Amino acid sequence: MERDSCVFYRSFYEAIDDLEDADKLACYNAIFKYALNGEEPTEKGIVSTVFKLVRPLIDRNNESYKNGLKGGRPKTEPEPNENPTETQPEPLDNPNEDVDVNVNEDVDVEKRERAAKRPAFVRPTAEEVRAYCRERNNQVDPEEFVDFYASKGWKVGNQAMKDWKAAVRTWEKKDKPKARQPSFSNQRSYNYDELERRLLAR
Repeated sequence: MERDSCVFYRSFYEAIDDLEDADKLACYNAIFKYALNGEEPTEKGIVSTVFKLVRPLIDRNNESYKNGLKGGRPKTEPEPNENPTETQPEPLDNPNEDVDVNVNEDVDVEKRERAAKRPAFVRPTAEEVRAYCRERNNQVDPEEFVDFYASKGWKVGNQAMKDWKAAVRTWEKKDKPKARQPSFSNQRSYNYDELERRLLAR
């Protein structure tokens, strides 16, 4: 069967690219003669080896091409139900609809449901932040907080902010003064007057 075009994969190119020019040309010719005209190569050696590796893909593409000319994959007759008392599945409203289009559909539905339940983020005013900071009795500056996130497009990193109160609590932790660690010294404090008195008493 002759064809006007064929699929040439990157893996074919990468497998052939390191060969000497003469071998490379012979491999290209073998692939295209077979894919376009159905002519099997007679060459031996590296050409034969490469051809054996790429042939299954060429055959599969040619088979798909033939089926496409016939109107697609042949339809198979449904097997009769062995147990007539079993209920048959309800016919689809749209018979062309593929019920298994997306196997991850359940996961996507869960994500959409969670997103729908979560209230939409509303940017707080400086006054709302101030009231929350007073309630928490922290030292966060509301204007600085609002200005900072407004300049970032109300994003935390590269994600859209979901909860500004959580962001306030994070700032609160950063603003808490760290407890000073006790400093230890190897030096002793001496009462020099007492030392001098003892030395003179000897």
